[in-house]
Amino acid sequence: MGGFAEVIYYLICFSSSLFLLWFGQKLKYGQCEPFRWFVYGIALLIPATLAGVRDWTIGTDVIGYGYPIFSEARIVPDIKSFSFRYDGWIGTGYLWLNFLIGKTTDNFNMLLLFLMLIEIIFVFFAVYQWRDKFPIWLGMLVFYAFFFNLSFNAMRQCLAISIAFFGIKYLFERKFLFFALWIALGYLFHISAIIILLYYPLFWYANKYTSAKSTLLFSVALVLLIVFSNQILIPLLYFISNIIPRAYIIAEYLAYIDKDGSGYKNFMYFGLLVVLFLYKKDTILKNFPKTGHFLKIAIIITVIAQLTTFAAGEHALRFIMISNWWLYFLIPIIFYSYLKMFPRSVVNLAITVYCFFYWYYIFIYLGFHETKNYSSSLLSSIF
Repeated sequence: MGGFAEVIYYLICFSSSLFLLWFGQKLKYGQCEPFRWFVYGIALLIPATLAGVRDWTIGTDVIGYGYPIFSEARIVPDIKSFSFRYDGWIGTGYLWLNFLIGKTTDNFNMLLLFLMLIEIIFVFFAVYQWRDKFPIWLGMLVFYAFFFNLSFNAMRQCLAISIAFFGIKYLFERKFLFFALWIALGYLFHISAIIILLYYPLFWYANKYTSAKSTLLFSVALVLLIVFSNQILIPLLYFISNIIPRAYIIAEYLAYIDKDGSGYKNFMYFGLLVVLFLYKKDTILKNFPKTGHFLKIAIIITVIAQLTTFAAGEHALRFIMISNWWLYFLIPIIFYSYLKMFPRSVVNLAITVYCFFYWYYIFIYLGFHETKNYSSSLLSSIF
C-alpha cells in the first residue's frame, strides 16, 4: 500500500465517526435522547471496529504481548495460572480482561475491538463533560489525531490513561477519593496511570499561586527536573519502587537512548498552544474561573515534558504521553477562546488542520508506532 491508500481507512473511520458525533449533539435535547445515544454508540463503534479488524502486524505490542497473553488466557483454568513472566509486569485488570474474553471467544480480534471500545467510551464521557464549552466532535477529533494510532501499539497504557482521565472531573470538584479510585482502576491495566495522582497537588498549587512569577518559577523548576532527570528523577523513581511495587518500570522507560528526537517535534508543535493560551489568558480564565489557572499549568507541563527525550531518551515518550492526554481538553478550549476574533467555522477549521497535520506527519509520514500502513484481511476481502 502506498500514498492515499495508506490513510483511506483512517479517513473514512474518523470522518464518519465525527459526523455522527456532530449530528448526535445537534439533535434537540429532551426529545430524541434514545436516538441520540444510539447515534453516539455507532459513532464510537466505528473506530473500535477499525481497531478490531486490523491485522496483527499493526502495532508492535500486538505481537509483543497482546496475542501471547490472549493465547494463554484461552487455556489457563484461572487468573492465577498465567505464566510467571507476566507476574508484576502485566496489570491484573488487563489479565482479567484477556481471561474473560478468552473464555468467550477464540478470536483475538475481538479482544482488540473491546480494548479500543472501552478506551473510546471512557474518552467520550471525559469529553462529554465539557460539551457546554466545546463540541463533542472536536474533543474526539483531538483523540483520533493524537492517540488513536498510538493506542494500536501502547494498548494497555492508553486504556489505563483513558480510565484515569475520566476521573479528572473529580479533580476539578476537589473529590480526591473518587479521583484516586479512577486512577486505581487505570493502574490495574498499566502502572503509569498512578502518575496522574501528581495532578492533585499541582491543582492545589495552580489555584493557590496564580501569579506570573509563580508560573515562571514552576516552569523553570520543571525544566531543571527534566534536564537532570538522570540524576534526580530516575533515582527518585527507583526509591519510590521500594514503596510502590513496579514503579521502577517507569524509570526504565526513561533510560533509553534518544534516537530520533521525536520529543523535539512535539515540543515545537505543542509550543504554539502555549503562545495561543497566553495571548488569550484573560479570556480563558474568565471562561474557566475554577480551572483556568490549572489548565495553564497543564499546558506548560505538556509542552515542557516533551524535553524529557533530551535527557532520558525517546522511550520517555511512553512516560510523557500521560501529560499529552490533556490535549483533547486543551486544544478545543484554547482555540475556542478566539471565537470573538474569528467565526466558529474558521476556528473549527483551524483545529481540524492543526490536528490533521500532526496525525499525518507523526503517524503516516514518520510512521511512529508502526501503524502507517493499515491493513485488514477482513476489509480487503470485502472491498
